[in-house]
Amino acid sequence: MSAMNSSSEPPRRLQSFSFDIVTRYNRESILHGFVCNFRQCQGVAAGRWVKEDGQVLTLKLVRLIEKHSEELVGGLTEQIHLSERTSDFRKIPAAELELAAAEVYRNLGEWLLQKTDKDIETRFRSIGARRAAEGIGLHQFVWALITSRDHLWHFLQREAFACNVVELYGELELYQMLTQFFDRAVYHGIQGYGNLELQNASSGRLRASGKNWPYQFA
Repeated sequence: MSAMNSSSEPPRRLQSFSFDIVTRYNRESILHGFVCNFRQCQGVAAGRWVKEDGQVLTLKLVRLIEKHSEELVGGLTEQIHLSERTSDFRKIPAAELELAAAEVYRNLGEWLLQKTDKDIETRFRSIGARRAAEGIGLHQFVWALITSRDHLWHFLQREAFACNVVELYGELELYQMLTQFFDRAVYHGIQGYGNLELQNASSGRLRASGKNWPYQFA
């Protein structure tokens, strides 16, 4: 009987060795999991730190733009007046263009961080309708808005060059916010052009039919 047991069961030394291997493996697995979780937590914390500090830097960059708004407004107005792609704007006095640009540049933080999409829609639909009534081509209106955005970005590239990941995050976040803002401005500005065209078309049809038209849109 003892011979049968000795042949069916592994030697005690082998059992001890197997137990040590399993124990060591489990211990290393637990330790590896702990280290991985710790590093993952570090990564999350680091990402949160980069994001929070990046947002602070984004606000600083916005304030930097507002601080240099007069310089930016003057440069943008000159650029729009000199470019052949926005030649229709030459019929508009420079002082009026400066006021329009200053409204955005001097209050950029409010437009990017506080204004709703409805606010942007209301403002730029109105601007689009006015520019259409002034005879500004739609393609030139859109190009002027793109120029306004690029003018800001070139200023940031010159004044706030990113030296580390936090600063890079802040600049990229601001660039995304600027892109979204001007995309909405273009969209709603085009709607303003379309609304004026529809109103003018309706006015023309009513006048052609001999009916009284008491409203003026231009």
